[in-house]
Amino acid sequence: MKRKKILSLLAPLVCAATLATGCSWNQVTVTSIEKTASYATEDIYTVSYSDGTSTDFTVRHGQDVTVQDIFDRYREEYGDTLTYAEFLDKYLKIDVAPTESVVGEALLSSFSVTAANNRTVQTGSAVLYAVNEDKNDAYLITNYHVTYMTNSYNGAVASRITCSPFGSAQASFTCTYMGGSANSDIALLKANLSDIKAVNDQIKPITFAQGYSVGETVFAIGNAEGEGISATKGIISVDSEEILMEVDGTQRTHRAMRIDAAIYHGNSGGGLFNRNGELVGITNGGDGDDQNINYAIPLSIVKGTADNILHYYTTGSMAAGAYKIKLGIDVLSKNTRFVYDETAGKGSVTEDLVVSGVSAFGIASSMGLKENDVLKEIIINDQSFPLTRSYNIYDALLTARAGDELKIVYTRSNEEKTSSVYTVEKSDLSMI
Repeated sequence: MKRKKILSLLAPLVCAATLATGCSWNQVTVTSIEKTASYATEDIYTVSYSDGTSTDFTVRHGQDVTVQDIFDRYREEYGDTLTYAEFLDKYLKIDVAPTESVVGEALLSSFSVTAANNRTVQTGSAVLYAVNEDKNDAYLITNYHVTYMTNSYNGAVASRITCSPFGSAQASFTCTYMGGSANSDIALLKANLSDIKAVNDQIKPITFAQGYSVGETVFAIGNAEGEGISATKGIISVDSEEILMEVDGTQRTHRAMRIDAAIYHGNSGGGLFNRNGELVGITNGGDGDDQNINYAIPLSIVKGTADNILHYYTTGSMAAGAYKIKLGIDVLSKNTRFVYDETAGKGSVTEDLVVSGVSAFGIASSMGLKENDVLKEIIINDQSFPLTRSYNIYDALLTARAGDELKIVYTRSNEEKTSSVYTVEKSDLSMI
């Protein structure tokens, strides 16, 4: 794959498919969708209808019931072969949130960032990732390269970092660097929650999307040219590609999604939001020769790295940063193809992941994997990570912690098998 050298954008910035009361299902309206039970790994949502009936949906913990879930249940129960688009047209009234509403909600999660040392000042952006009321902490996601001062001796994280919420540029709060990853180009910052709420008590953490697709409308929000938070609109042009980019003075290959939404120096670390106002990525680079070719760190890397940093920071079990394990295998991608789902109205690239080599004393070898096995799924503590792209392996392993149990589903000679269980040890983890 051809790799372009990309410039970091650092300045010296529900279809809101909502089930309204007018939604009908064979002339029966949806009256409510409520979470009725919550367990360690799953939640139960109950959809109630105007005829007094209800349907329970079991979803992975932290996810929501979507219109797609209701459509899938409809097809299952009624055996109807209509497409997703036909289902929406026939049975649901879709209220698309206006752009100003989506952007307005996203602005409540958006911050500008100023990083400095004794020699220079650089500006970027951030999003509010999470809050901890008990500890009075607000956690913000930004780019690692926003916090890294390349003109320092041997390079170093900025000695002073301040953050300002949208609409309150004069209210700057000290932000503490919690940890980061040059490979992911993600860093986590911490600020005093009560100080920020004293300026704007409407601030809210971002909501992560469940995924994204080529052609999806997105909004890039960030501190363009260091002149304050602004918003631009575009689409996702490419869901995943490799780019060359310098983050800490070292040129590395990074996985990115390509967008045509305009972004500028200072947008680094800013949020990329879908039409639900959910985060799908963090903007971090652009092609200096073409303003319609810009880049963002994909959702899975953003969330996986941020969760990873927060875990090790709060537990104090490792030095500040992000960590993952290595399986000790080489994988080849074969039969790569685009699969279009007419029912869902969108498609995605998929490929077969074939093991081409196994390290003699690696984790994969101890689990029983062999050359030519075709990887299908990684299971970590009963959470499944389907393997349809090679990068899914990296994303899944970002979530593994010491003490977690790991299994791999694969096929060998067309027979599906499950590996032995491997318990992750602290010594397996290495900083990324």
